[in-house]
Amino acid sequence: MSWSGDDGAGSGIAAYDVYVLTDGAPAVLWQEGITEMTASFAGEADQTHAFYSVARDTVGHVEDAPGEPDASTTAAEGHALFLPLVLRGD
Repeated sequence: MSWSGDDGAGSGIAAYDVYVLTDGAPAVLWQEGITEMTASFAGEADQTHAFYSVARDTVGHVEDAPGEPDASTTAAEGHALFLPLVLRGD
């Protein structure tokens, strides 16, 4: 999956924290302080995985976590799932 962001102030995004929620459970930090814009996620079949990112800019401003995940997907047993999953980063 991939994500991107723009801090709107010109200092630039320093890193992202990416969270995953599995089957409606509370969010769990999946990628902390990641500077890359893509990562592979291997979820378990028949589970729904939802994702959101939280961006931090180069001067230390941290965006609020969204009220709802930015994207979600469910993988079926015996099927490979490839999605262009894009998360927002304000």
